[in-house]
Amino acid sequence: MPATAAVLAMIVFSTCPPTDQRFREVREVRDETEARKRGREHAVLGDHGTV
Repeated sequence: MPATAAVLAMIVFSTCPPTDQRFREVREVRDETEARKRGREHAVLGDHGTV
């Protein structure tokens, strides 16, 4: 089973390799999500920091 998964992964990565553009998009989404979390935390906790 693990060998089958490895072969499948090799086929997928050889046919459509991850690109820098895709990683950049994922990084941007992650950064936006983290910024929203920080904004909500600040709105809930105010200037007092973490609880």
